Amino acid sequence: MKAVFLGLYFPPETFSSPHMFFDVVSWANDLNFDCHVLTPNPVRGLSSKEVKELNGSRTAHFSGYTHHTFSCLSWKESNPFFRLFRAWQFGKKAKKWIKKQPDIAFVYIPSNPPFIWNKQLKHCLKKRGIKLVFNINDIYPEVAFPRNSLMGKFLSAQSRKALFAADQIVTLSEDMKISLCEKCPARVLPIAVIPPWSYPIKTLQKSQEQKLLSSLNYSKDFFNVFYVGNFGQFQNLDLLVQSSNLLQNNPKIRFYLVGSGRRFSEISNASVGVSNLSVHPQVTPNEAAFLYSISDLNIISLNKNIIHYACPSKTPLCLESGRPTLTVVGESVYVSTLLTHGNVFTSEMDPKKIAEEIEQISQLKLVAAPPSFGTSRLAAETLWKKIMEGIRNENR
Repeated sequence: MKAVFLGLYFPPETFSSPHMFFDVVSWANDLNFDCHVLTPNPVRGLSSKEVKELNGSRTAHFSGYTHHTFSCLSWKESNPFFRLFRAWQFGKKAKKWIKKQPDIAFVYIPSNPPFIWNKQLKHCLKKRGIKLVFNINDIYPEVAFPRNSLMGKFLSAQSRKALFAADQIVTLSEDMKISLCEKCPARVLPIAVIPPWSYPIKTLQKSQEQKLLSSLNYSKDFFNVFYVGNFGQFQNLDLLVQSSNLLQNNPKIRFYLVGSGRRFSEISNASVGVSNLSVHPQVTPNEAAFLYSISDLNIISLNKNIIHYACPSKTPLCLESGRPTLTVVGESVYVSTLLTHGNVFTSEMDPKKIAEEIEQISQLKLVAAPPSFGTSRLAAETLWKKIMEGIRNENR
């Protein structure tokens, strides 16, 4: 019995939380599904030469799954119209492939693109009794467009149709589940909540640790506050720059912003002249986990209302590091749940309030818990396998 997983990206492309995608594939393989991953030819973050070399349709066999690449248009990746057309073109080719395959139990579709593949595939899948599993890591278009804008209203209507097409919806938090239900008040949606989980951590060698800490100018003599993650449109890094600016008179506190994204240059420029703040480029996943584990305080920061439509994937790594964590994301069910963990704090979205909270935490004698990387992954594995086993039993 086959399990088919659609995606827009595949290594060597970089994309958000690849471990969560490939873990689900691995868990399906554990249940003896014949797993197939379908993606378009890679373009994201690659040079023109690499795009040309990797273009073309091909099939490759990996441990636990077969990967099918479909040749699609390779225009400038940053163009939104290109991405939309490319997704539509890939969906058309994936549908043609799916039609030829016997004994498919389910097709897994990620949240981006938000509605194209659901719309393209729903009749084909329903006709053959194939279940459509819609995995939603962020709710579109709410994360990208104002709800009352013309584009927001149009895309929201289309995304509702995508939700209606799904036999199973999986999302990351109770807040996102509430938002999805509010989008479709007249229908009960089959939603399961599976919070984000951490990836397997490889311990750094001592020489790697020392090299990384040296590049950051890190010292244990200070109270070190770390933000490690994306510098994107959802993350409110301006608040962190402003808060660090307010704490320049406190010689014991240092801030480190580490990562990459479309706002990296902007945040780097904003940090100029702030003596207790330094901005650094992206590190590897294992280096990020190491920084979480040595931080005196990890920070999770989002723009207003984003927590209702997306969920920070770095949260489990922060919690499992055993170090104190400060959330600056606004009121939500998700934050209320996080506060039940030890050493988790929250602050209003105000630079002065954040600065005061950090100063108070720095004066506490907090005992860090031992790192427990991987515990959230075990919980997610149990829930995902339960869903996939249920689908297989329905097909018997």
